[in-house]
Amino acid sequence: MGEFIASNGVRIGLGVPGAEHVRLYEDIFTAREVDALREFFQHERDEQLGRWRWPERPDYVVTPFDGDPDHVLVVQESAGVACEFVRASAYGPSMSGYHSRLAPAARAYFDAHPVRKPWHDAEPGEVWALDHGHGERAAIVLEANTDTTGRLFSTGPTMFSPLNPTIVSARRIWPEGGES
Repeated sequence: MGEFIASNGVRIGLGVPGAEHVRLYEDIFTAREVDALREFFQHERDEQLGRWRWPERPDYVVTPFDGDPDHVLVVQESAGVACEFVRASAYGPSMSGYHSRLAPAARAYFDAHPVRKPWHDAEPGEVWALDHGHGERAAIVLEANTDTTGRLFSTGPTMFSPLNPTIVSARRIWPEGGES
């Protein structure tokens, strides 16, 4: 059983997978609950269509082209305008018109969907040469309960997440392979 929490805080309990029911945690449908149901059904449809709705401005919808997370179409539904972005162009300084109005939604999408790097999937026991922009340093991957990946890089006294944004490149050195 799952649960959807609408932006207004209303909780919607989802039935057993395959079941045909949704249960609200209140007996009477208030205006807040009706709004929550609208949001839930919109969220469900967005998922079916592979769309991402910007939480800050829900009328901005982002859809990846052909499943490519680095090439998206941003649509402002309320104005009926759209623009394509690639990851690099969304952060560009010179934008005008509706392109500049839609770029923050593209940036929010790219920030919420970062590019996976090979070292993000490093396994315990592997040794990686990591570069933080100042040359390579060897690090072993350890299991950990303190990180969202369940792993940490250790360079001796220093430990950090494989998701650490200061890592600019890495290559697996043991077992051999795993260029980035």
